[in-house]
Amino acid sequence: MLNKQYYIMDGDIVFTVDEDVKYQTMLGFGGATTDSATINLASLSNDAHELVLRSYFGTDGIGYTFIRVPLGGCDFSTHYYAYDDDHPGDSTLQYFNLTEEDYVYKIPNIKRAQELSPNPIRVFTAPWSAPDWMKEIETSGASHLLPEYYETYANYYVKFLQLYAEQGVDFWGLTPQNEPSHGTTNGGFNSMGWTSEQLRDWTAGYFVPALKAAGLDDIVLMILDDQRTQVEEWAEDWYGNESVNSFSDGMAVHWYQDSNSDASVLTQAHEQYPDKFLLYTEACIFTNGVIEPILGDWSRAERYASSILETTNNWVAGWIEWNLALSVEGGPSWMGNSADSPVIVNATADEFYKQPLFYALAHFSKFVPPGSVHIGLETKDDGGISNIAFLTPEGNTVVILMSTENRSCRRRTIYATYSTIVGIADRSSSSEYFKDWTPSVVQLQPCVPRDYGANSVVCVCNATYCDFLEPYSNESISNGNYLHYTSSMAGLRLQRDAKTFVKNASIEVDATFQVNRATKYQEIIGFGGAMTDSTAINIHSMSEAAGKNILRTYFGEGGSKYSLIRVPMGASDFSTEYYTYDDVAGDTSLQYFALRQFEDYQLKIPYLKQIQKISSQDIKLFTAPWSAPYWMKDNGTAFGRSALRLENYKPWAQYFVKYFDAYADANITFWGLTPQNEPNQGGVHKVHIISMGWTAKQLRGFIAEHLGPTLEENGYSYLKLMAYDDSGLYLPEYLQSILKNETTRSYVSGVAIHAYHDDNIDPNIISNLQTEFPDMFFLYTEGEYLHQITVDDLGTWERGEYYGRSLFQSLNHWVTGWTDWNMVLNTTGGPVWSKAPYNAPIIANASADEFLKQPAFYFMTHFSAFVPPASRRIKLEMTKDGGLETVAFLTPEDNIVINLENRPSDQFDLTNCVVLQPSDQFDLTNWVVLQPSDQFDLTNCVVLQPSDQFDNSHIFNL
Repeated sequence: MLNKQYYIMDGDIVFTVDEDVKYQTMLGFGGATTDSATINLASLSNDAHELVLRSYFGTDGIGYTFIRVPLGGCDFSTHYYAYDDDHPGDSTLQYFNLTEEDYVYKIPNIKRAQELSPNPIRVFTAPWSAPDWMKEIETSGASHLLPEYYETYANYYVKFLQLYAEQGVDFWGLTPQNEPSHGTTNGGFNSMGWTSEQLRDWTAGYFVPALKAAGLDDIVLMILDDQRTQVEEWAEDWYGNESVNSFSDGMAVHWYQDSNSDASVLTQAHEQYPDKFLLYTEACIFTNGVIEPILGDWSRAERYASSILETTNNWVAGWIEWNLALSVEGGPSWMGNSADSPVIVNATADEFYKQPLFYALAHFSKFVPPGSVHIGLETKDDGGISNIAFLTPEGNTVVILMSTENRSCRRRTIYATYSTIVGIADRSSSSEYFKDWTPSVVQLQPCVPRDYGANSVVCVCNATYCDFLEPYSNESISNGNYLHYTSSMAGLRLQRDAKTFVKNASIEVDATFQVNRATKYQEIIGFGGAMTDSTAINIHSMSEAAGKNILRTYFGEGGSKYSLIRVPMGASDFSTEYYTYDDVAGDTSLQYFALRQFEDYQLKIPYLKQIQKISSQDIKLFTAPWSAPYWMKDNGTAFGRSALRLENYKPWAQYFVKYFDAYADANITFWGLTPQNEPNQGGVHKVHIISMGWTAKQLRGFIAEHLGPTLEENGYSYLKLMAYDDSGLYLPEYLQSILKNETTRSYVSGVAIHAYHDDNIDPNIISNLQTEFPDMFFLYTEGEYLHQITVDDLGTWERGEYYGRSLFQSLNHWVTGWTDWNMVLNTTGGPVWSKAPYNAPIIANASADEFLKQPAFYFMTHFSAFVPPASRRIKLEMTKDGGLETVAFLTPEDNIVINLENRPSDQFDLTNCVVLQPSDQFDLTNWVVLQPSDQFDLTNCVVLQPSDQFDNSHIFNL
C-alpha cells in the first residue's frame, strides 16, 4: 500500500492518504445555463462574454464539465412561459417550438462551452412545468399534470430533446421533473407537483416508452431532483421497484434543505443501491426566497466548499451550481427573485466579478476531473479541517483541505513527501482579503487596465480588488541592490523591478547626474488631497467595501500613503449647495453655529477617522474657509466681489474657534489652517463660486488683531497658520505685504500656494521668497487639472503630466509638500453646485460600484509613496540632463529616492540615458549611477547606502 503523509501546522496534524481505499468515481462539476444566466452573458461585450465562458470551461478556466439546461422557463427567466403555452389543447404539439431564449441565448452558449472545453461537456435537463393548459392549478398555486395529457407531455419532453439535437446539442442526462415536491404545496414559481409514486408511474408508463420510440433511451435518467430530506423515500419507491430500477441510473439532489437531514442518508442510499450514482444538481445562496449578491462574501464560499466536502465524502459524484452568471442585483427573475452566483455581471461597466463562490468551486472542478476516484484520507485528529483526497486519471493525488476556524493570525502550510497537486480553501488565509485589512498584510496587486480611447489607460478598482504596491525591505535596497518603479503612457503603473549594481561598467551616456546627500534643502511635510463634500459624497455613493478601497489606496500601506488632508471649512465650490455653519442672520454670538449633520457628521468626520486607522503615519489635517456667512459680508450673498464687514472681524475669528471645537468634540484634531481660500477670488476677480475677497492689508490686520489672538486665547496656538492660499500670480507682493507686520508674522508659520498658474510664473519667485523669509515653509495646498472630465478623456496622460510639472518644479524650489484638490469625483466631474465640474485622480462610477485611477493618481504616488514626511530634498547636480525632470530626496530611514520624468516635447533615445558619475570628493553614500530603460515616462529609484565593498564604478541599471 502506498501511503503519503501531509503535515499541517508544522506537523501537529497528520493526514495519511491511502490510494488502495477507493470510493466513488467522480462525474464532474458545473453550473446552469438558465435564461437569466445567458441573458447576463449576452449583456457583455463579445470579449467579456468569451472571457466568462473561458473562465468556466476553457483550458485556462476552472474545468467545468456539466451544464444543466432548464426545459422551458424557470424562476430565473424574464417572464413566465412554457413551450406551446399559447395554443391550449394542442395535444398533437403541432405548434411546439423552442423560443428566443433557446435559439439566441442558451444554445449558442452551450455550443461555445463545448468548443472551449478540452473535456466532453455533459449536458442535462429538467422541466419546471408543463404548459398551464395541461395542468390543474389550485388556488394555492399548487398544480399537477392532468391524466389526459400524460402521453402528450411525454411527447412534449421528447420534442424538446429532438429540437436541441437538431441544433447540435445532445443531452447526456435528464430528470423527469425539477423539484416535484414544490408544486404539490404551492406555486411560488414555475412548478408542477408529483408524488414519488405518481412521477414513477408516469415515467415508467409514458416517458420511458416515448424515449425508446424516439431512439433516446440511452440518455441517463436521474430520479428525485429535489431535497436531501426525500432521498430515502425516493430510493425505496424507485429503486425498490424492479421494473423502474432498470432504467434509473442515478439520483439528483438539491442542497437547500441539507441542514434538515444528515449526510449519512446519502451513504445509506449508496450502500443499498451501489450501482446508482448520486449527483448534486442545484445549489445557490438563496434564503427565504430573496437574497442579493454580496460581492466578496467569503462565508458564502465556505458554505459551498463545506457542502462539496460533506457530500463527496458521502458518495456524491459531482456538484452542479445554479446560475452561471447573474446581474449585480441577483437577477433577472420574472418573479422578483434574486440570488448570488459565482460570477456577477456588471453590464454598465462591461465587466464581471468572480466571487469567492467561484474559487470555492474551482478548488474542486479544476483539480478533480471526471474519472477521478475518491480515495482514503485518514487522520487521528483533523484539527477542525474538513478534508478529502482523490486520485486523478493521470495518477495525481489531490488533497483538498478547508479550515473553518477563524484563525486570522495562523496560516496553514502543507508539506508533502511526494509530488502532488494540492487545492487549499483556507479561511485563515483567504478571508483576510475580504475583511478589514491591516497594514501588515499587503501583497503586490497589479493594475487592471481599461482603455477609453485616450492615449493611456485607467486602472479599475472595485469592492474586492485594487492595485497595490508591495512594501520593500531594507534587504531589497542594500548590499548593492536597488528598486526601480516605472509608470508610462504605454500603460505601466508603478512597475517594480529589482536590480543590482554592476561593478566597473562603462557605458555611453546621454545624461549625467550626481547625487550629493551632504547638501540638504527643505524638509518635506507631506503629500495629500482634499476631503471636499463632493469627495465624501462620491465615496459614500460606493459600496462600503469599495469606499474602503478608495481610502486604502490613498492612505494605506501599498497605496499612495497620503499624509495631508485639506478639509474645507463649510461649503466650497465642490459641495451640492451653498451653506455655512451659521446662516442665521445677525447671530454675532454664534449661538446657532453647528456642523452639518450630513456633510460633517455622516460623511467627512467618519471618513477622517477611518483614514487615521488605515494610515501607518500621522495625518495632518488643515482647513480653509471659502466664505463667511452671507450676513457677515458687504454684498450679502455667497459669491461675487465681497469682503467681510469690519464689525464682523471678531465673530468671524470666533467662528474658526467654534469650528475647531466642534471637530475636537468629534475627536478630530487639526494641524493647520489658512484664513481664506483664494482671497483674490471675490476681491480682484468677480467669480461665481463661493468666495470672499481680502486685500493683503485687510488679511494682515485680521490675522494680527483678531484671528491670531483668538486662536491663541482658545488653546489653538499650536496650529500652523499659513498665509495666502492662492495661485502664484500675486504671491510676492501679497506675501511681502502680509509679513512686513511683525505681529502678523509672529502668528504665521508658512505660505500656502495653489498650482493653477504654475506654467505662467517663474518658480524662482518661491526660492527668492524662501531666502527672504527662511523661517517660513512653503506648501502647495491645492491643484487640479482644470478641465471637465469626459469619458473620452479618461486615462489621458497629459493630465498626469500637469501634476508632474508642478511637482518637480515646486519641490525643486523649496516647496515642502503638494496637496491635490478633490480626491474623488464622479463620472461627470462632480457633484458640484457651481456647475463647474473638473477632474480628479480617482473617478467614481457608483452605478458599477467601481473607481478608476487616472494617470494623475500615479504621478502623485511616485512622490507620496516614496518620500515620507521628514524626508529632505538633497542636491542632484547634472552636466547634462538628457531632457529629464529630476529631484532627489533622503528619507528618514536614510534611503535615497530619485524621481525622473521625461519632458513631453523631447524625442530622444532613452537607452542608457542617465548615468551618475561619482566624484572623488564624495564617499560611497553620496551617489548612485542610473541607467534607465527605453520605456519610462515617470520613474522612481529607491536606494539604500551602497555597501563599502563596491568601488567608484557602480552602474545602477534601471
